[in-house]
Parts: sequence; C-alpha cells; structure tokens
Amino acid sequence: MFYDKTDVKTRILSLKKLGIDLPGEWEQADVDLPVGLTHTWTAGGRLFRALNRIDFCQGFDNWYEAWMWLANVCPEEKISEIRYWGHGGPGRVWMGNESLGPYAPVTSKYKSLISRVQKRLTDDALIWFRTCSTFGADAGRVFAQNWAMNMNCRVAGHTHAIGFLQAGLHSLKPGDEPYWIYDEGIEQGTAEKPKKMSGSWLSSPNLITCLHGEIPNDW
Repeated sequence: MFYDKTDVKTRILSLKKLGIDLPGEWEQADVDLPVGLTHTWTAGGRLFRALNRIDFCQGFDNWYEAWMWLANVCPEEKISEIRYWGHGGPGRVWMGNESLGPYAPVTSKYKSLISRVQKRLTDDALIWFRTCSTFGADAGRVFAQNWAMNMNCRVAGHTHAIGFLQAGLHSLKPGDEPYWIYDEGIEQGTAEKPKKMSGSWLSSPNLITCLHGEIPNDW
C-alpha cells in the first residue's frame, strides 16, 4: 500500500460545509487546521499492517518516488496487490498537484517505471485505487478499462466520493467492458463533479467502509 502524504491540513471552511458546529470565534474563519487526510491514510495503513492485510505501507509526495519504490521494494518478490489511498476524480488519481489519467501506463513520463511494476505483478494481481470518483463518469470507465489492459491485471476503484463509507466499488479485468452505468456517483448533467449523496448511504451501490480490506468476488 502507498498513499499521498501531501494532504496534511483541513480547512475550517470545509468543516463548516459538512455541518460541523464550530466555536463562535471560528464561525467566520477560513484557515487551516494541522490535520488532513494524510493522517487518516497513515493510521489506516498502520492498522492494516497490524491486521496482516498488507506487507508494506509508505507515503509519498510525488509519483516518481512512488513508482520507483513500487518497482524496487523487495525486488526478488512478485507483487500480488497494490493499493493507493489518495485523492481522485473521474478518470484521475492525484498525488499532490499532479494527476495520472486513463492512459498514464503508456503515455506518462513515468511509463518506464510503471512498466517495471507491471512486470512484477502476479497473474492474479489487483490494483485498488481507494480514491474519490476515479471510476465515475465516462472518463472513469475509460480509466478502468485502460489500466486493466495496460497493467494486465484486475483494477478496482470507486464511482462515488468516499470517506469512512466508500460506495460505488467496482473492479475490472483485462479485456472486459465496464459494467457500471456511466453516471453512477456523478451529479446529473455534469461530467466531473462527485455526486452529493442524498438519503441513506446504505442504498448506495457496492458499499463498504474504509475498514474493509477485501473486494467481493462479484464486484
């Protein structure tokens, strides 16, 4: 597992948008708190290691170092699963201010490193993007199909914005067509914006929590 270590602050304004009550003197504030999603991903990685769900957990602030690590860590071993925890959008995964899109394995400046990682994967390997909306919209379907084909393995991702509850989890194998609808998790009439869920999360498709460590076989 690897994660984005650049998100280390949360904005007061974001907390207010979530409906979290704040002290009176903070009501008009728009400042940063020294707690961000990186802290959550770090804690989650430590928990998963303690539960023996993953072998390694490492944070990075750029894609080059992340792919270099994946290409070289325990070089004598094959890789059966890669998980990335970070930010995403339809057809995109982000680390810091840089994103990778649907064709990154063959067009990005990291393609040689990504190719080295691909050659290390086992026949039944899985790459799981635990990021918001990466499989959402048409761009997300293209992303899933191209990463599965070019990495020659099963890939998984989410169509919805995710947090503790993570909805819209799907996976795709090389050569398969995306089976989920193009606008799952996306607001009607838009192409990029994660859906603002209404009603119960329990009615959302393919719902897990961030504590789940496996993907059901039929997803």
